[in-house]
Amino acid sequence: MAGPLHELQEENAQSIAYLGGVQVNQPRLELQYSRTDAAAERLNDPELALNQEVQSHLSLLNSTDALANVRTSLGRGFTNGWLPAGDLGWLYDQLARYSTSLFLFERDAPAEVLAAFRENYQGPDVNFVRTVIGTVQEKRSLTGLNVEAEAWKQHSDQAMAKLDDVEAISIACTGRPPMPNRRDAESRLFIVPRSSGWYPQWPSVAFIMRGIRRTVARSPEAAARSPKATLRPCR
Repeated sequence: MAGPLHELQEENAQSIAYLGGVQVNQPRLELQYSRTDAAAERLNDPELALNQEVQSHLSLLNSTDALANVRTSLGRGFTNGWLPAGDLGWLYDQLARYSTSLFLFERDAPAEVLAAFRENYQGPDVNFVRTVIGTVQEKRSLTGLNVEAEAWKQHSDQAMAKLDDVEAISIACTGRPPMPNRRDAESRLFIVPRSSGWYPQWPSVAFIMRGIRRTVARSPEAAARSPKATLRPCR
């Protein structure tokens, strides 16, 4: 899987150099385009099809990333009392991305992971966040919410921490325990979004890499922090 990502990085570097006037000629750039396309095409190999456990984990990563964006955007809105129209449009996109991804995660998650999600992702903090998100989606406005910025930060931070705990459990259920098999867990999830029909709509390869590495690295930390987030073996 390193091949397509390497070619994408090389294409990025050459494109920036070309636009910046550095000595990269057009034929060389077009050659890199073809190399990137060829590397991405190899991901259509049926042997690389995502299994349901991996799909559910990627949906969870996507929902966590969207929630982080929502947390930041609403934090600015509650602090300033408003958001510009452009920021509101982006916020609504992230809210939809969060809700859709979470739905896909719950649909595809293994029974053990789904049970852990329902056990961990609950309580006053999560209820507060869900209520605010639902109200913003329904009203399509921040007007009249009367949410204090500090309260939003506190509750959304706690909700994010609980979703991180679920990530730790999910990564443990994609194969073997995370720490002894860290490289293996990364390689199983090291998938360029173009490899599946729905995934081209995802924001970037960098998001996938960041989420996977963060989850794998923090699995033991999350388990230690939350007594509920037990990395129990998956059948």
